[in-house]
Amino acid sequence: MNRKLIHRLSLTLTAGLFLALAQGAVEVGRETGAPFHMAFGIAVGVLTLVWVVGVRKARPEAFPLALSVLATVGLSGLTGTATDPALKVAHAAFSHLAFALAAAGAAMTSNSWEAKLAVADGGFPTLRSLAWMTPAAVVMQVALGAAYRHKMTGLIPHVSWAFVAAMFVIMTAAFTMTQCGKHPALKKLSIWLISITGVQLILGVVALIGRIAENEAARSAWMVVSTTSHVLTGAVVLALTMALSAQTLRHVEPVAATNLAATGQNG
Repeated sequence: MNRKLIHRLSLTLTAGLFLALAQGAVEVGRETGAPFHMAFGIAVGVLTLVWVVGVRKARPEAFPLALSVLATVGLSGLTGTATDPALKVAHAAFSHLAFALAAAGAAMTSNSWEAKLAVADGGFPTLRSLAWMTPAAVVMQVALGAAYRHKMTGLIPHVSWAFVAAMFVIMTAAFTMTQCGKHPALKKLSIWLISITGVQLILGVVALIGRIAENEAARSAWMVVSTTSHVLTGAVVLALTMALSAQTLRHVEPVAATNLAATGQNG
């Protein structure tokens, strides 16, 4: 399997995982279950396995990430039929994480990954440190959101941490654009990340208003749409964060390493 084909397969897998997320989000909004979601999940699992085999041959450097995608897809499937609220939260977290890691895999199989362009990491906090901290902050926000939807926690933890996660995301994207504005992939991902995060914050407020104004007798269509949109946009924020982090760890190097490379070239 050549590299162009494996990248297309990466995009297909990412899209499939997003559709599976969308199905699950609608079911949570309606408080229903559907066998079709399970069947679609199995199909995505098979596609993931094929993708992992292809990555091992075409992009060996991305193979560890591919295995992590396979593991999270498997864990998502194992917790997908659970009735225990804690396992439902785990299912939501694993599903979001699988989609985000697949997005990082798409970044690692793209042409921009192969054409490495070193950028000095001279700011504080460093971009490389933010590449680890920001995805963790967003994953925590996803888990808190799932815990709230499944009535394991109140609203305050989810809303409070939303400000922390948003701060990490906006800071990471802004610092990346400032230091790496001439790097096409990093700049593009940063712009998208800030834009989608802004949309997500607005949808969060809309979903909150809908939940407060909800009629106890039945969920309104507006409530289902707003909640589903909020969940899916949050998944996209996490995916963009993961993709940006992968590209950052690929192209952004510590200042000392960059200076050393420049000295070697001049010598």
